[in-house]
Amino acid sequence: GALSGATQPVQEKMVEMFTQCDADYGQRVREGLAEAASMSHDMESEFANLGVKSGGAHAREEFA
Repeated sequence: GALSGATQPVQEKMVEMFTQCDADYGQRVREGLAEAASMSHDMESEFANLGVKSGGAHAREEFA
């Protein structure tokens, strides 16, 4: 989701606010952010295995 692109302090504050409003929702958001971070890390590892330093537009140029 959109929150996964936010900085860590923003994510933490939003999870705190969500948890205050609804503990279950806050927990689900926290889990979703952890999953998104894990997927991002996995993608970075795959790009590194391919010899690509960044998963951004530069990576698309190399394989175009």
